[in-house]
Amino acid sequence: MRTTLSVIAFLVAASATAYAQCTCDLAKVKNGWCTDCKVGYFDGAKVASKQLYGALEGKTVDAAALKCDGCKEARKKDGYCDHCHVGYVHNKSYGSKIAYALAKGEAVAPAKITCDACKKNAADHGWCDGCKAGMVGPVMFKDKAAYDEAVKARAILVEAGKNKCDGCAVAMATDGKCDECKVSYKE
Repeated sequence: MRTTLSVIAFLVAASATAYAQCTCDLAKVKNGWCTDCKVGYFDGAKVASKQLYGALEGKTVDAAALKCDGCKEARKKDGYCDHCHVGYVHNKSYGSKIAYALAKGEAVAPAKITCDACKKNAADHGWCDGCKAGMVGPVMFKDKAAYDEAVKARAILVEAGKNKCDGCAVAMATDGKCDECKVSYKE
């Protein structure tokens, strides 16, 4: 009886996995994680490491729990607290300048992009003088300085994603140190 239950449990788990739905298209637009494919996206950049994705992912802010005056002010203005090294955008906190820079844009569904130059730019990145907007993957930036920061941040993220060591990938993205490899990264 116990063996039969184990086999049934295994078959149910296996079939659930086989029928899981890929959410990559939504993840690409919403900076999300596809559980089925085990991959995440930030501004169209693929993030294969769950650890790296977790380090970049925005956390909802409990304003009452903030103790640092710099963080309180940064949260109000969608700014960055240099003391705590935390950025705030739309009531989410980002513990990485890279994630903070990438979070400043607005996700745009590819079907809603009407400008041909912006459509082309959404494939990677580029600035459109006609729309006065820059695309970094599927994310639009209306401010040129924010766009320029996002382009640099995405380039670092892509490099971090190529790293075979998850700890080094996180350290590259957060200006930190890999505990395993004992390597520090800055910008």
